[in-house]
Amino acid sequence: MDTLLIQGKFKKITTIPTLEQISKANQNTFNRNIDWNELKADYAVENQQCLVVPILIHQHHNGAVVFPHFRCHIVVDGLSNLLLQDISVEQWVEL
Repeated sequence: MDTLLIQGKFKKITTIPTLEQISKANQNTFNRNIDWNELKADYAVENQQCLVVPILIHQHHNGAVVFPHFRCHIVVDGLSNLLLQDISVEQWVEL
């Protein structure tokens, strides 16, 4: 996959519960996972929609080579935090 191919061309909208499921599924597979329980405890976010923007194609987990996946910027209304979530190609297609 070409990194330039994904920059700024693909965006999806999903919900926080869907991203929670992805984070839990990817906990031992990818480096970047969001702790939604911690985030929900600190901010008033629950079931709102989020913008998911892939920013690069990544191929490592804890220094080891793994299958290519997207590192995504997650935009949540009302949060200025930089949220990054690794999402497999299959998970991306299902969003």
